Amino acid sequence: MTCDISYIECIIVTYDSVILGMDRTILLVENDIDLIQVYKEILELHEFDVQTALNGEEGVEKFKQTKPSLVIMDVDMPVLNGFKAFKQIKD
Repeated sequence: MTCDISYIECIIVTYDSVILGMDRTILLVENDIDLIQVYKEILELHEFDVQTALNGEEGVEKFKQTKPSLVIMDVDMPVLNGFKAFKQIKD
């Protein structure tokens, strides 16, 4: 497993500076369970409410249920890839 922690920390700093005071719910869509655990722990340390999904189809459904402020999604996933999932969320 490889994980670029500085990338996630950059997202946190950017998110905090842009959306201060708003809902702190993030939807994390990733099929690698190890990465989900790492990212979720980091985000929760920064007091985010992290919702997760294991593929694009689950991600679209979770988005409809939770209406997160931010979605972090992998592109290469089974069932429904990230590009198609984002298109469904956008439409």
